[in-house]
Amino acid sequence: LTACVESLSWVTPDHLDISLPHRRKKRFQTAIRELRKVNQFKAPLDKMICVLNSCKALYSILDRGGAKSAGADEFLPLLIYATLRANPGRLHSNITYIQRFRDPAKLITETGYYLTHLYSACMFIQNATYDQLGLSSAAELERLKAHSTRTDLATATAHTATTTVSGSLLDFADSNSVPP
Repeated sequence: LTACVESLSWVTPDHLDISLPHRRKKRFQTAIRELRKVNQFKAPLDKMICVLNSCKALYSILDRGGAKSAGADEFLPLLIYATLRANPGRLHSNITYIQRFRDPAKLITETGYYLTHLYSACMFIQNATYDQLGLSSAAELERLKAHSTRTDLATATAHTATTTVSGSLLDFADSNSVPP
Protein backbone atom coordinates (compact mmCIF):
# COMPACT_ATOMS: atom_id res chain seq x y z
CA LEU A 1 0.00 0.00 0.00
CA THR A 2 2.84 2.40 0.82
CA ALA A 3 4.24 2.03 -2.71
CA CYS A 4 0.80 2.75 -4.17
CA VAL A 5 0.44 5.85 -2.00
CA GLU A 6 3.89 7.06 -3.01
CA SER A 7 3.16 6.48 -6.70
CA LEU A 8 0.02 8.63 -6.36
CA SER A 9 1.69 11.48 -4.46
CA TRP A 10 0.92 13.81 -7.39
CA VAL A 11 -2.87 13.46 -6.93
CA THR A 12 -4.62 16.76 -6.22
CA PRO A 13 -8.17 17.48 -5.02
CA ASP A 14 -9.08 18.00 -8.70
CA HIS A 15 -8.30 14.36 -9.46
CA LEU A 16 -10.72 13.24 -6.73
CA ASP A 17 -13.49 15.72 -7.61
CA ILE A 18 -13.26 17.42 -4.22
CA SER A 19 -15.37 20.56 -4.41
CA LEU A 20 -13.80 23.99 -4.13
CA PRO A 21 -14.88 24.87 -0.57
CA HIS A 22 -13.21 21.70 0.75
CA ARG A 23 -9.78 22.07 -0.88
CA ARG A 24 -7.92 24.17 1.66
CA LYS A 25 -4.84 22.12 2.54
CA LYS A 26 -4.55 23.69 5.97
CA ARG A 27 -7.85 22.11 6.97
CA PHE A 28 -6.49 18.64 6.24
CA GLN A 29 -3.60 18.90 8.72
CA THR A 30 -5.45 17.45 11.73
CA ALA A 31 -6.78 14.52 9.71
CA ILE A 32 -3.33 13.82 8.28
CA ARG A 33 -1.65 14.06 11.69
CA GLU A 34 -4.17 11.61 13.22
CA LEU A 35 -3.71 9.08 10.40
CA ARG A 36 0.05 9.22 10.86
CA LYS A 37 -0.37 8.41 14.57
CA VAL A 38 -2.14 5.07 13.95
CA ASN A 39 1.10 3.11 13.83
CA GLN A 40 2.33 4.59 17.13
CA PHE A 41 -0.22 2.68 19.19
CA LYS A 42 -0.46 -1.02 20.00
CA ALA A 43 -4.05 -1.46 21.19
CA PRO A 44 -6.77 -1.75 18.51
CA LEU A 45 -8.92 0.76 20.41
CA ASP A 46 -6.15 3.38 20.37
CA LYS A 47 -5.61 2.84 16.65
CA MET A 48 -9.35 3.18 16.04
CA ILE A 49 -9.44 6.43 18.01
CA CYS A 50 -6.84 7.87 15.61
CA VAL A 51 -9.05 6.85 12.68
CA LEU A 52 -12.09 8.36 14.41
CA ASN A 53 -10.29 11.65 15.10
CA SER A 54 -9.07 11.85 11.52
CA CYS A 55 -12.52 11.21 10.08
CA LYS A 56 -14.18 13.70 12.42
CA ALA A 57 -11.67 16.31 11.27
CA LEU A 58 -12.63 15.56 7.66
CA TYR A 59 -16.33 15.84 8.44
CA SER A 60 -15.64 19.22 10.01
CA ILE A 61 -14.15 20.27 6.66
CA LEU A 62 -17.42 19.27 5.01
CA ASP A 63 -19.42 21.18 7.63
CA ARG A 64 -17.33 24.35 7.19
CA GLY A 65 -17.73 24.05 3.44
CA GLY A 66 -21.51 24.22 3.74
CA ALA A 67 -22.25 20.52 3.23
CA LYS A 68 -24.45 20.06 6.32
CA SER A 69 -25.92 16.77 5.09
CA ALA A 70 -22.71 15.40 3.62
CA GLY A 71 -22.58 11.68 3.02
CA ALA A 72 -20.11 9.08 1.85
CA ASP A 73 -19.95 10.53 -1.69
CA GLU A 74 -18.48 13.75 -0.34
CA PHE A 75 -16.53 12.18 2.53
CA LEU A 76 -14.64 9.35 0.81
CA PRO A 77 -12.67 11.58 -1.60
CA LEU A 78 -11.52 13.68 1.37
CA LEU A 79 -10.39 10.53 3.19
CA ILE A 80 -8.56 9.26 0.10
CA TYR A 81 -6.79 12.61 -0.25
CA ALA A 82 -5.86 12.72 3.46
CA THR A 83 -4.57 9.14 3.26
CA LEU A 84 -2.43 10.00 0.25
CA ARG A 85 -1.00 13.07 2.01
CA ALA A 86 -0.43 11.23 5.31
CA ASN A 87 1.04 8.05 3.83
CA PRO A 88 0.73 6.34 7.22
CA GLY A 89 3.16 3.52 7.86
CA ARG A 90 1.82 -0.02 7.78
CA LEU A 91 -1.74 1.18 7.26
CA HIS A 92 -3.00 -2.02 5.66
CA SER A 93 -1.46 -4.09 8.46
CA ASN A 94 -3.00 -1.81 11.07
CA ILE A 95 -6.46 -2.11 9.54
CA THR A 96 -6.13 -5.90 9.42
CA TYR A 97 -4.89 -5.93 13.01
CA ILE A 98 -7.88 -3.87 14.20
CA GLN A 99 -10.31 -6.10 12.31
CA ARG A 100 -8.81 -9.25 13.81
CA PHE A 101 -8.30 -8.16 17.40
CA ARG A 102 -11.05 -5.65 18.13
CA ASP A 103 -14.28 -7.09 19.52
CA PRO A 104 -16.60 -7.50 16.47
CA ALA A 105 -19.44 -5.87 18.41
CA LYS A 106 -17.27 -2.74 18.71
CA LEU A 107 -16.78 -2.64 14.93
CA ILE A 108 -20.47 -1.89 14.30
CA THR A 109 -20.21 1.57 15.79
CA GLU A 110 -19.38 5.00 14.40
CA THR A 111 -15.69 4.15 14.68
CA GLY A 112 -16.22 0.89 12.80
CA TYR A 113 -18.04 2.85 10.09
CA TYR A 114 -14.99 5.10 9.71
CA LEU A 115 -12.66 2.09 9.69
CA THR A 116 -14.69 0.67 6.79
CA HIS A 117 -14.31 3.98 4.95
CA LEU A 118 -10.56 3.93 5.56
CA TYR A 119 -10.39 0.40 4.16
CA SER A 120 -12.36 1.61 1.12
CA ALA A 121 -9.93 4.49 0.67
CA CYS A 122 -7.03 2.02 0.74
CA MET A 123 -8.71 -0.18 -1.86
CA PHE A 124 -9.27 2.85 -4.08
CA ILE A 125 -5.62 3.84 -3.76
CA GLN A 126 -4.46 0.33 -4.65
CA ASN A 127 -6.79 -0.04 -7.62
CA ALA A 128 -7.24 3.51 -8.97
CA THR A 129 -7.64 3.71 -12.73
CA TYR A 130 -6.91 6.62 -15.02
CA ASP A 131 -10.57 7.45 -15.58
CA GLN A 132 -11.29 7.47 -11.82
CA LEU A 133 -8.60 10.14 -11.48
CA GLY A 134 -9.89 12.21 -14.40
CA LEU A 135 -6.96 11.37 -16.67
CA SER A 136 -7.23 10.81 -20.40
CA SER A 137 -5.37 7.49 -20.67
CA ALA A 138 -3.74 4.65 -18.82
CA ALA A 139 -0.42 5.75 -20.33
CA GLU A 140 -0.80 9.16 -18.67
CA LEU A 141 -1.45 7.48 -15.31
CA GLU A 142 1.64 5.27 -15.70
CA ARG A 143 3.77 8.26 -16.72
CA LEU A 144 2.68 10.23 -13.63
CA LYS A 145 3.26 7.23 -11.35
CA ALA A 146 6.70 6.61 -12.85
CA HIS A 147 7.66 10.29 -12.51
CA SER A 148 6.48 10.30 -8.90
CA THR A 149 8.44 7.14 -8.11
CA ARG A 150 11.61 8.52 -9.73
CA THR A 151 11.24 11.77 -7.77
CA ASP A 152 10.74 9.89 -4.50
CA LEU A 153 13.74 7.65 -5.26
CA ALA A 154 15.96 10.63 -6.09
CA THR A 155 14.93 12.38 -2.88
CA ALA A 156 15.57 9.23 -0.83
CA THR A 157 18.95 8.65 -2.48
CA ALA A 158 20.03 12.25 -1.89
CA HIS A 159 18.89 12.07 1.74
CA THR A 160 20.68 8.76 2.36
CA ALA A 161 23.88 9.88 0.66
CA THR A 162 24.17 13.09 2.68
CA THR A 163 22.98 11.95 6.13
CA THR A 164 25.37 10.29 8.53
CA VAL A 165 25.14 9.69 12.26
CA SER A 166 28.11 8.61 14.40
CA GLY A 167 30.07 7.82 11.26
CA SER A 168 27.50 5.38 9.90
CA LEU A 169 25.07 5.94 7.10
CA LEU A 170 21.48 6.39 8.25
CA ASP A 171 19.15 3.77 6.90
CA PHE A 172 16.55 5.73 4.97
CA ALA A 173 14.19 2.72 4.75
CA ASP A 174 11.83 3.47 7.61
CA SER A 175 8.67 1.62 8.54
CA ASN A 176 6.77 3.42 5.77
CA SER A 177 8.64 1.55 3.05
CA VAL A 178 7.95 -1.94 4.37
CA PRO A 179 5.07 -3.58 2.48
CA PRO A 180 2.15 -4.83 4.59
